[in-house]
Amino acid sequence: MLKATNQPQAVFAPDHYQYPSDCIRGPEAGCLGVSLLTNSIPLGYNGIFPPMPRRSSATVDLPQLIIIDLGSQYSHVIVRTLRELGYRSALLSPAKAEKLLSQYKPKGIIWSGGAACVGDAGAPVPPKIYLNDVPVLGVCLGMQYLATWLGGALSKDISRKEYGPREARVIAKHSRLFAGVPDGPVLCSHGDSVAKVPPGFTVTAVSDDCPILAMESETLPIFAVQFHPEVTITTHGKRLLQNFAADICGCTVDWRPEDLIAALRKEIVADLPKNARVVHGFSGGVDSTVIAALLSPVLGERLVALTIDGGQFRTGELERIAHTATAAGVQSYHRLDVRDELLNALGPTTDAEAKRRVFKAIYGQTIERFGEQHRATHFLQGTLATDLIEAGQLGGASLIKSHHNVGLPLTLQQLHPLRHLFKHEIRDLARNLKLPPAVCERMPFPGPGMLVRVFGIPVTAERLSLVRKADAVAEAVLREMGVLDGISQFVVALCGATTVGVKGDEREYGYPVVVRAVRTVDFMTAESVELPSPARKALTEALTQIPGITRVFFDETPKPPATIEME
Repeated sequence: MLKATNQPQAVFAPDHYQYPSDCIRGPEAGCLGVSLLTNSIPLGYNGIFPPMPRRSSATVDLPQLIIIDLGSQYSHVIVRTLRELGYRSALLSPAKAEKLLSQYKPKGIIWSGGAACVGDAGAPVPPKIYLNDVPVLGVCLGMQYLATWLGGALSKDISRKEYGPREARVIAKHSRLFAGVPDGPVLCSHGDSVAKVPPGFTVTAVSDDCPILAMESETLPIFAVQFHPEVTITTHGKRLLQNFAADICGCTVDWRPEDLIAALRKEIVADLPKNARVVHGFSGGVDSTVIAALLSPVLGERLVALTIDGGQFRTGELERIAHTATAAGVQSYHRLDVRDELLNALGPTTDAEAKRRVFKAIYGQTIERFGEQHRATHFLQGTLATDLIEAGQLGGASLIKSHHNVGLPLTLQQLHPLRHLFKHEIRDLARNLKLPPAVCERMPFPGPGMLVRVFGIPVTAERLSLVRKADAVAEAVLREMGVLDGISQFVVALCGATTVGVKGDEREYGYPVVVRAVRTVDFMTAESVELPSPARKALTEALTQIPGITRVFFDETPKPPATIEME
């Protein structure tokens, strides 16, 4: 293994990468035939398994780009953006990246951002390998590591801290990384910053608070940015990543979404024993419906779809779910009512994480009982990359909120075929599978549903009924006004702080409702939507006519700092 020096060294690999000894092969390896493992779930390259030609039974092509995960919540968004551009990539922990890079020469390497600081105890550290003919792009924390290790210096000056959108100004007009990238908004999220660039580096971009917002080597293909080019807030970030992948690294387009449907079917069938029965957690959302449509043709009645009703669904939703199951080709559909069991288990709790844990426990217990009754061996879920990221189950990401479908302690073997895909990719699959537009464009809805849209007070059947009615009324108002177009997620939540109102010349104590609309591409970041004044007025009038509701609040906080749901 090469040690870090101020002068990058070359590492060359054989033309075809041989399987490392700790990689798995055969049916468990997915369609790629090789899987590098995270601590919790198998990690396929780029999260997908496209058909690939094999030169021999012992070799397989690897992705062109390697992303070293330093713990950022946005690391998987880099993968997603590269997919959109048509490039396969692998997101690996520093330890696994070090092993791979000692044997394989990719076309480019990206060091992600992260929540830690350089030198923190326990902070993820990128492998100390430099490839003088392999381009490297450091993002946020990745930039700080490059600056420190190559002879620059960091600053903890609080005046240079940046959190949220900032205006970037490109000052190096001949930078290959910033070619065609104009000045514009970027997302910054850093406390430390680079105070001095390493020898042989030049500053390529600045902001009002950060005099070294980006830098690059004058002689080596090493580039770094203090902002996050992968998120949509950075308006020209995709162009920057395209410059890095295509113009700097020389990558060619090697990923096509139309191949994914057959590949996912092949992967699941390979993972299942012959004649195995599979329970599928079916909510009727686009994620679970895509899985049902993918696998119903190949599994038939062996795919048993289950909807668990804990009172979390919206008005009329159970009927819609049954119709959606039929549209997806499900041949065996079941619904179980656990409303009383769940409400009794929740009791007086108002803590969001406690509610999610209770829901997760009841959810898991119900699946176990149902699986035993139907002699199932596997459990199939539409878990997405965002679920795993927010649950702290991918890479070094910190826990944001627990998810009911992540880390279930089941005896059934669990399969998560969509685990490295993002919502917009699932919608593309839904359209390719010819699912109805109402499914393809359906807004996300949290697994615990209305249980986490009652906040600050214990959940009861009466309060669930109240927030359910408010949600239906608000959606009807906005749909009639045509305001829902362009909104990615719409939230109506019941706040536990009772307030006094006046209705019919009489005082009424009731609850406020919070109305929230956001626009997003990947649900990792989101901008708030300011509803037009006529819509606000109509919502306020309609919602306060509901007995028990006295006020309407409008929440316009972006993500970050808020999450999309209230809890």
